Amino acid sequence: MNDKHIRIAKGEARVWNCAVTTDGISQDLTGCSLSFTVKQKLSYTDGQALFQLSIGSGIVIVNTTSGQYQLTVSTSSTSATPKSNNNTVYNFDHRIKLPSGNVKVLEQGEFIVTPGVTDTVV
Repeated sequence: MNDKHIRIAKGEARVWNCAVTTDGISQDLTGCSLSFTVKQKLSYTDGQALFQLSIGSGIVIVNTTSGQYQLTVSTSSTSATPKSNNNTVYNFDHRIKLPSGNVKVLEQGEFIVTPGVTDTVV
């Protein structure tokens, strides 16, 4: 598991190329589920999340056998945050559910949305 901070500007999109490994060996993603969830409070349910990504909705499998996938946080996801003059700090986790039903946290930490200056790019 990797604790980290993601800093992203309001209205910004970001794409990550990812790979799941176990003890340095690529994890076959056949039968696996992946999720990336951002919440304002840890006590919130998934239904109260600011946004949640899954396979087919923000997560695209690139190579199933080598565990490679692409995770995309869209402009609409970061635009959904309230307008603020300060950084807004949310919590995130990124998980995989294996075919056995076991769940592993791949990453977790703070998802920090910085205020934007420009509303429209011309």
